[in-house]
Amino acid sequence: MVPCKVDGATQIGEWDTVGLRATQSSGIQFTDVRLTDLNLIGSEGGFAAVALTTMLPIGMCGFAACWLGTAQAALDAAVAHVRRRTHQFSMPGDEQGHVLGSYESVQRQIAEAGILLNQTRAFLYDVAGRIDEAKPDASSPMPMDRAMALADSALSLRVASGENAVEVTTTALRVAGAHGYRRGHLMIERCHRDALAAQVMAPAPDMVKVFLGKLRMGYS
Repeated sequence: MVPCKVDGATQIGEWDTVGLRATQSSGIQFTDVRLTDLNLIGSEGGFAAVALTTMLPIGMCGFAACWLGTAQAALDAAVAHVRRRTHQFSMPGDEQGHVLGSYESVQRQIAEAGILLNQTRAFLYDVAGRIDEAKPDASSPMPMDRAMALADSALSLRVASGENAVEVTTTALRVAGAHGYRRGHLMIERCHRDALAAQVMAPAPDMVKVFLGKLRMGYS
């Protein structure tokens, strides 16, 4: 663990993203940076063990919680909007003056988005509960065999939660229409931009799916 402002550490390039704009993942160049054992996490050369027993299971839950909260915020904003927004334009034969939420097509989309969020929430709680059971206590590392047993579920959670977040925020944007597309109005467009990061942040979903496919078929 190296302090970001230590002498000899230089940021490489700018970090200007579509979403999650409060994050910072620029490259770092180290030149003659002096470190001690206090900067070491785990044992020297033991990063793989640290990653598999902490970053993998717990980190994937962190990803899922992020995507779940983002998608829930977008859906909540969309629901509030369609409950108060009156339909002012109509097709021939359609009646004006109804709130958007009274239309079955909107109700169906809201329901489908809610189902996806319930799936993510249940999956997240299940994996988090299994992590609690696998760790002897909060301050002790998870045994490697238990961490490996959780790998399939943890990585599956990372993919499913991200894909569901993109789908839900897209639905929220669609049912809110132009109001959802505007910056700073309903915050739906921001939630959608943030959720898109789930498609590219490491570990990338496509790579995770390939790994899981090999794992389940017994390929090394």
